Amino acid sequence: MSKSKLTLSVDEELLKEARANLIKSGFSLSSTFEELLKSFTKYGLEEISKELGIEIKYMGFEDIAKKRGAGKDSGKLIREMRNGREGRLS
Repeated sequence: MSKSKLTLSVDEELLKEARANLIKSGFSLSSTFEELLKSFTKYGLEEISKELGIEIKYMGFEDIAKKRGAGKDSGKLIREMRNGREGRLS
């Protein structure tokens, strides 16, 4: 796997504290940040789910609409809530 350099702008005190704690724990900032980035990818989520024994199912919008079924229209519900709030604030 090839590596890429990355430039970040972060709070200096936060960086110093994090780096010191990572060194005490035997970790590098680079490896820790790489693990963090993995958690935001499909690969990372699959790895975490295996460790936790959770099955991940990827669903499209059509699948979600089928499973949701017919219920209250959220747009109408929000409008009712907003109209009620307007009446209380007036």
